Amino acid sequence: MNVLFLSSKPTEDHIGSLLKPGLIDVLRTPFTDPELKIRLDCLSVMQPTSSFWPSVPGTEAPEDLHDPKTGRIDAKKIAEAFGMSLRALAAALKRKPQSISKTPAAESLQEDLSHYRRSYEILRSLLGNATAVRVWLNSPQPDLAGQRPISLIEQGEAESVRSFLEILYAGGPK
Repeated sequence: MNVLFLSSKPTEDHIGSLLKPGLIDVLRTPFTDPELKIRLDCLSVMQPTSSFWPSVPGTEAPEDLHDPKTGRIDAKKIAEAFGMSLRALAAALKRKPQSISKTPAAESLQEDLSHYRRSYEILRSLLGNATAVRVWLNSPQPDLAGQRPISLIEQGEAESVRSFLEILYAGGPK
């Protein structure tokens, strides 16, 4: 069974304890009807099994994007997964590199980092491994006006890239 958790203010610790790849998604309010539909469409095609993530030696699974002590998304691990410097990630998040370096799993970063994590989850599911993810991120995409997704992400558009990937993952516009 796939589950979509809706909440006005879920705590990051609570979300971290619930998230399992392919089993649950979290949607914070307020949200739009199209966003809810995209999330529901995505959940309808996900396989609720451990085989959701292909077993490819030497690649990271989404759970590896989290700090093991807190269960929160770790900015350093996100930067590494996306092939970005921590400084470039900090600029995209409009944060000081020193603060992200000091507390990469800070609660205040979680909402912004969730777009990166979800994008990575979708890309890993579609492409199979970390190398293919980085190749896609660094290749011009016709559906993104020929821009490289990593360029959009570095410009602070991670949420837009995630939305595009949600639509792609759900099978395109309906």
